Amino acid sequence: MTDFPNTYDVAVIGGGPIGLSAAYEVAKQDHSVVVLERNNFFNQAGSSGDLPRMFRTMYTEEFMADLALESIDSWKNLEKDAGENLRLMTGLLNFGDPNYRPGGPEGTLLDPIKNLDRLKMKYEKLSKDNIEDRYPFRQLPDEYVGIHAPDNGVINVPLLVRTLYRLCRDKGASLKEYTHVRRLEPDGQGWNICATEKGFPVAYHARKIIITCGAYVNHILRPSFNVQLQLDIWEMVASYWSLKAGSDGTKFPSMWFQFQGDVNGKSQLFYGFPALPWGPPDVARIAVDAATRHIEDPDDRSPSQVCADDIANTRLKDMAINGGSSYARPEFSISRRDPDGNRLLKEYPSRADTKAGILSQEPAQGSSISNA
Repeated sequence: MTDFPNTYDVAVIGGGPIGLSAAYEVAKQDHSVVVLERNNFFNQAGSSGDLPRMFRTMYTEEFMADLALESIDSWKNLEKDAGENLRLMTGLLNFGDPNYRPGGPEGTLLDPIKNLDRLKMKYEKLSKDNIEDRYPFRQLPDEYVGIHAPDNGVINVPLLVRTLYRLCRDKGASLKEYTHVRRLEPDGQGWNICATEKGFPVAYHARKIIITCGAYVNHILRPSFNVQLQLDIWEMVASYWSLKAGSDGTKFPSMWFQFQGDVNGKSQLFYGFPALPWGPPDVARIAVDAATRHIEDPDDRSPSQVCADDIANTRLKDMAINGGSSYARPEFSISRRDPDGNRLLKEYPSRADTKAGILSQEPAQGSSISNA
């Protein structure tokens, strides 16, 4: 083996939740492991920024449903090791048009039922009236239906990444931030890792490599193996909205996702979270599962600006929201491929709207949430 001072059994490239989870599993087996993160840990540069993410089990694809079910025990074991809950298990309401056609980024409304039945997982079917009784949605179309599954919840992202960092550190993992991996070179006994740390050259050696750098994966694959993945990175926008209390208020009891076809070329795939104990009081994160701008490399993103059209697309109607968007955050979403290799793509028109973040109270007939 090449005589590197920085030699490990395993090197993990990327220090987000997946990378830290992988390192923790390696460290638990008493193998030496190093995590190489190009930014600081707990950063906003990848897909683990902001406060919540969904843990969900309702999927159209069988393989995704199977993985979700398998992950339940993994999450419980992690929370046991952590000594605290890392998720708020509110359940998830999927609702909307029962005839919503396949091809969208999140499958269909009703197809997950087949997987829920196959895997013997709990769920409840809801009518339009049931939904309006439990949630602050009003004037839903009569044909709307819902599915509520309890085995879903909100991931406490800040706590998750910090907990994984702590668990890795306690198991002896080496955690290196501002370490930018430039190239991997095989040497017959493992891998030479050429990197820079805060701009200065540094070298590591590992018997095995785990690449968990998300949207940055091609930054490793291209110089190391002369191959790259065909990525479709969405520059998505989410806004936070003040919630009105009371019987006619907008308190969401759980996560939710609306399935509805496009209206005037605009996506109606809205989703949201309840107010969170670890977030600002009485505000909810609401977004649309669409993006005007798609890129192939994270270096091409526009971090200093957010598309006004995307912010405007999260404006709400027919909901008694008290206040406007407090702030908006761009984030990454990478479309996945189905088992047959078909990429899930949608096209969204570009329309400038300088009124981004302004609340609209005018009614939208026959729609729970709509665009201005």
